[in-house]
Amino acid sequence: MKNYSKLLVSLSIIFLWACISTPPYDQTEYDRVIRLKVKALNVLQNATQNSRDYITDINELKNEMAIMYEYAKNLLGNDEVIEQIEIMNNPDGSLLGKALKDWEINSTLNDIYLAGLLKNISNGFDQISGLISHRIKK
Repeated sequence: MKNYSKLLVSLSIIFLWACISTPPYDQTEYDRVIRLKVKALNVLQNATQNSRDYITDINELKNEMAIMYEYAKNLLGNDEVIEQIEIMNNPDGSLLGKALKDWEINSTLNDIYLAGLLKNISNGFDQISGLISHRIKK
């Protein structure tokens, strides 16, 4: 009986820790990710054209990504989402940050290179939205 009580207490502590460390579902965060995915893919569809013609769109996209990052940072237990956003924004990585950096430096991007980037960026946003959507709704 004593071992059963210890097991029950241990499981209760683990359950409570899991509930505390997992942030609740946040509709605002989810909506922001979906809007940014759509915007990023729409803006980057133009990357075969000169980046100077789209500098306002590029800067708006960077600003909105920064806002999403700051919002995510202020949610407790949101480490996985924050990490994925950092990967998405990394200018030396292989996703959105890299695409925007390459577009600005090179003025245009090759169709084949762009197609691969768009697929990877789309998948990256799907991973972020998946992390958010699988949380418990309260």
